Amino acid sequence: AGVFLAGCAHSPKDIPETVAQASAAAAKALGLITHDRLTREPTIGVVNEQSCNGCFECQPVCAYGAIEPKEIRDRKGTLLQVVAAINKGLCQGCGACAVTCRSKSIEVQGFRDDQLFAEINAITR
Repeated sequence: AGVFLAGCAHSPKDIPETVAQASAAAAKALGLITHDRLTREPTIGVVNEQSCNGCFECQPVCAYGAIEPKEIRDRKGTLLQVVAAINKGLCQGCGACAVTCRSKSIEVQGFRDDQLFAEINAITR
């Protein structure tokens, strides 16, 4: 949802313009909270657990705090490794984690490297 700026917090305004902008911001916020469920874009980061080395360089670059550690254990409960996991509820699909990942273990759904290169090649022809 985010933060809705209105009035002088947005830019210098007179009182009638501030009231109108505040009313619009309140209406937009009300529209968001009156639904039982919110829909969002399906573009979120996905971690390949087999190739993730658990360096967590992706964690500090995530502005939304969506990168979390995930423990992978065997059937006996012995810890095998700790990898990055992406909280789907927090991820906004910005791709900062995918760019930072040295092992190329994170992709943004719908934006695989081969798809992006195909688009770039098509545009530059």
